[in-house]
Amino acid sequence: MENLEQRTVEELKRGYCYDREQGCYYCLECGERFEEGEVFCLGGRFFEAGRAVKAHCRLAHGSRLEAVLAGESKYLALTAGQQELLRALAAGLTDAQIAQKSGTALSTVRHQRFSLREKAKRAKLYLAVYELAMEGKAEMDNLIPIHR
Repeated sequence: MENLEQRTVEELKRGYCYDREQGCYYCLECGERFEEGEVFCLGGRFFEAGRAVKAHCRLAHGSRLEAVLAGESKYLALTAGQQELLRALAAGLTDAQIAQKSGTALSTVRHQRFSLREKAKRAKLYLAVYELAMEGKAEMDNLIPIHR
């Protein structure tokens, strides 16, 4: 996945982004481009660029959750157990079903779910603080120095 630091959370979740300057959408996994104004044939159907990139991501790369988990990014610090729990949660399994499937105690599954929620809260707060700091830096960079 290219330029992770330049992508929004929504773009990372979708798997594609829009380049205003180029007037096209592109897939974050493989870089395939879908230019506005063109029609694309995917899976025997025709789509305009915005819908084509969505269809491409689904058909070429499957589940977005699986694509991100398989990406082996140094920024995604999840254990194999946490990844399996996230897959089970995404599949809609209950805590009891997850416990039975994984052979662990129900309380362990609940604790792991709680830990993941706490990790998400920390990440969200960090992201807000970081973005505020960068906005402040950008405002300071735009100041014109006062001459004597």
